[in-house]
Amino acid sequence: SYAATERLSLMTQAEYVRAENFFLAPPSPPTANPPYTDLPGYSAVINDIYRITAGVDYLIRPRINAFVRYNFYDFIDDTATFNSGVAHMFLGGVSGTF
Repeated sequence: SYAATERLSLMTQAEYVRAENFFLAPPSPPTANPPYTDLPGYSAVINDIYRITAGVDYLIRPRINAFVRYNFYDFIDDTATFNSGVAHMFLGGVSGTF
């Protein structure tokens, strides 16, 4: 956070996550038809997530605060590209402590 004035503060946040999931197939019993060798493909997860948040906080009076946030969210799925996407989110409100 950066205090621009006594009542106004600015904030930013950046996040990056790289996630991977895999497993090795257990040995198939002789009676398995089809064998379990295709199971790891159903669990394959490789994705990148980028999130950037920016916002403004304004102190209306002691213990009462107004805020506005913008959140950029980018999800990239390397194993199933149809799951990839971008979201732009806005949030605003007033909070108080009594």
